[in-house]
Amino acid sequence: MSLPVFNNINNVNKIIKKKIVIIGGGTAGASALAFLQNKLGHICDIIMLTSKSIPRVGVGEATVGNIHPFLEECGLNPDKTCLNDARGTVKYAVHLKDWYKKGHSYYTPIGNIGCDCYDYEYFNQSSEEYWLSWSAMALAAKNKSPYIKKEYLDKVDLPHKWNEYSFNVDAELLGNKLMEHGKKLGGQILDKEIKEVKIIDEDKIDYLITDDGERIDADFFIDCSGFKRLVPNACGYKPIQFKEIPNDRAWVTRIPYVNKKEELPYLSLVECQTMNAGWRWQIGLRDRIGTGYVFSTDYISEEDALQEFKDSFEGD
Repeated sequence: MSLPVFNNINNVNKIIKKKIVIIGGGTAGASALAFLQNKLGHICDIIMLTSKSIPRVGVGEATVGNIHPFLEECGLNPDKTCLNDARGTVKYAVHLKDWYKKGHSYYTPIGNIGCDCYDYEYFNQSSEEYWLSWSAMALAAKNKSPYIKKEYLDKVDLPHKWNEYSFNVDAELLGNKLMEHGKKLGGQILDKEIKEVKIIDEDKIDYLITDDGERIDADFFIDCSGFKRLVPNACGYKPIQFKEIPNDRAWVTRIPYVNKKEELPYLSLVECQTMNAGWRWQIGLRDRIGTGYVFSTDYISEEDALQEFKDSFEGD
């Protein structure tokens, strides 16, 4: 996209705005709207095309560490947005169960967890014993954490807030908040369903045609159409498949807490449990649990996978 054109070089406030069109109103589209409107709204018209007849998939409930700077760049408070508006929880790790072998457990924390270590600290003990004695993962597994004694607090340059965590969120509510915020900043949301993407040459988008025959032009298009893949399909791009990633199906559902007081403190992480032909995730939100089984149909049928998924909760 070329830079905006100034119609009066002596007056930079008078510019010809470029037009950016976002195709799709899911969480990705809503994120694009909020971010671009906050960053480029003064020089670009940001327009989202979404249809009320197309529901959001609602996946993507577990975020990663860069959710903090992203939401801040959108002009939002991460904690308020994710914990209040999106009815979420703090996510502090991913728990991988039985991936290496049955009974083996491993935590992947969010952000930095290490500290300096020196050769003499290994004296008279193995590396494994040393790491298990203090590492953040080992401590977290015992529900413990390092701390600074009160008498040393004023001698340490501590940050006001340590953002080494992310969030589990209700993706539907987060999308609603991002769209609301983008619109509040001046972004436009149009109830339009795209019927066709017109391509000129081989990979240049000319314009869009809506289901009611309207033509929509723009200087730049962003495809957030999800599984429809409107722009890639129009350009003739084929999805790249990797034989090393055989999982091709997923059963997904939402379940209530049985004992929220006991379950939620643990499920503030993402639990990834191996299954016969894939793995099951559990994500704890404030009001419910998001769970699913991603698997490969090379090794199990959809029906058998569904039964295994249901059976996996017996005794939990």
